[in-house]
Amino acid sequence: MGSPKIEKQWPLRDIRYFECPAIIGAAEPYDHAGTLFHVTPSMDAWARRFASMCRERDLSIGHAHHLYIWLTPALRDGEIRPSEFQQEHWQRWVMCGLPKTFNRLNEQGRRARLQRVTIESVAAIAPESKSILEELTGILDRFGERLEITLKQKETRKYRIVVGHTIPTWPKPSEVWMTLTEGSTGRVARCKLIETQSDEDAMFLVGRICLVKGDIVVHPRSSFDGDYCARKYNLSRFVVPIEPLLHGRTQGRTHRAYRSRAR
Repeated sequence: MGSPKIEKQWPLRDIRYFECPAIIGAAEPYDHAGTLFHVTPSMDAWARRFASMCRERDLSIGHAHHLYIWLTPALRDGEIRPSEFQQEHWQRWVMCGLPKTFNRLNEQGRRARLQRVTIESVAAIAPESKSILEELTGILDRFGERLEITLKQKETRKYRIVVGHTIPTWPKPSEVWMTLTEGSTGRVARCKLIETQSDEDAMFLVGRICLVKGDIVVHPRSSFDGDYCARKYNLSRFVVPIEPLLHGRTQGRTHRAYRSRAR
């Protein structure tokens, strides 16, 4: 008799809101939140930032890395009910009771209510994470759209390199920044690598980091999505010379980047 299959635990990396007048499993169609409940693009962006911070902390909800929150007036206000409903193996769904009076709140009130729903939804699946979730919410409140989410980092004997990106409200572009810290002097230098149409594109453009002959080289992810985004932005890798960056001669952006030939 074979041993039971152990499913890999993934860090949470995306949260999205859906809505439906009924509960999961009913015949009624569902859609992204925004019609039945007045969920704005800034609230969607907050959820993506929150999920990305969960990924940074390696916070997991199990085998799924996407959490879909189903807002419905069919449950009593505040009721949180995890569901086994699933369309893909990487999804986890949670139903949340929300009254239609939600729409009478001003935007600040709706945002606060939705943030609380989000925290409770994650905690319903991973109750041990509740204190971390409250901490992350405080960080998000403090930094807002200025918050940079770390995508990749590398440390050597001489340098610490961190590449991160912002997750703004659509349709603002996501900014990808590199921060270089020199260990011996403590000098810190920064440059913008690129602006992308979406924060998801930024994630796939940042993979392996290496140092080559005085340059920092950032490769896109080695994956289908990484290859697709590299072609989309017509680049093969980012190359940033270390000395010009430390001496402020990059003017806030990459000194040069090798770009793929148009096909």
